[in-house]
Amino acid sequence: MTGSTTTSESTSTPTTTSTADAASAPSDPLLTGAYIGGSGSYAGNLELFEDWLGHPPALTMEFVEGLRSRDVVSRFLANRMTPIWEAGSVPVVTWLPSTGTTTETADDIAREVADGDHDALIERWAARLRDWTFGDGTQRRFYFRPGHEMNGNWFPWSADSSSTTNDYIEMWRRIHGIFTENGLDGTTMQWMWSPNADEIGGVRAEAYYPGDDYVDWVGLDGFNFGDSQSYSEWRTPEEIFGSMLERMRELTTKPVALPEVASSSFRGDDYTPSAKARWVRRLFSFADDNDVRMVNWFNTEKSGVDESDWAVFGGERGTDTHEIDGESYATYNAYRATVNSPSVIRGDADTAARLTDREFSGDL
Repeated sequence: MTGSTTTSESTSTPTTTSTADAASAPSDPLLTGAYIGGSGSYAGNLELFEDWLGHPPALTMEFVEGLRSRDVVSRFLANRMTPIWEAGSVPVVTWLPSTGTTTETADDIAREVADGDHDALIERWAARLRDWTFGDGTQRRFYFRPGHEMNGNWFPWSADSSSTTNDYIEMWRRIHGIFTENGLDGTTMQWMWSPNADEIGGVRAEAYYPGDDYVDWVGLDGFNFGDSQSYSEWRTPEEIFGSMLERMRELTTKPVALPEVASSSFRGDDYTPSAKARWVRRLFSFADDNDVRMVNWFNTEKSGVDESDWAVFGGERGTDTHEIDGESYATYNAYRATVNSPSVIRGDADTAARLTDREFSGDL
């Protein structure tokens, strides 16, 4: 697989940074990654993204409905976590405490988990993840963020449904206890508590916090919908994350991540890729200025209500193109140039642990 990039904004390669992108290059160490998305072969999609970047991302995000069935556990490890690891990245597992889709899941799912109703399946997850971590004679590792965006109104583990904040905390601590009893500790997994940057509903994010003994990272999810929705407007990273970030700094000293972040290109009355490129640069400047230690881009295209053209690689539009084996992909070089900055930590399939212990724990 060979690739080449054509850019309308600069002629930079993965090992150089153009003048336009220089302002966004982080000065402090930063972990970066992506949710890859896309159709077709999952391993193939990882390879395409890596070809464009010129190296594996340090992290790759995936989602799983954790309480759907026993079979989901084995399939997820084999078809998602293992390909991610073999590509040179550390998996970031967004574990939904759902028995199916969120609409199929009971509104009191947090209480069910807290009461032990799903212990058998959670025990299976813990045991299989332990085996995956140590199973091949080397020590694999992963990030784990269960029950994300709890301070919104779209997931059943939110206190806006039939659950309470206490149910959520007890759910988290019960899962944490089962995993710990199975030998999964901070050297092999990091627990990420992830509220949404925009609070929807009447319950503050802080009310869901499980406590410093149960959390390793705080992750804030946030999206710039631009003018793509009837209710939305173009917002800067500061406008999306600034207020919640201040609150999280008051709540805990844990390292902060942006595990799900992306921007639409729709500004004003039309799609404007150059505006999105500027937003990408501003995002990384914001992260650098505010000691954010991890940024994961939500790299997938979705249509309909509450979705937009999020991708920086392989989407419908971009500022640049990248050709791989005769096929052209729309891209945003602002992203690629920034994550190829010297201070950005890369994935590496030749490094046994992928990240150092300090990098893994956010001690950057």
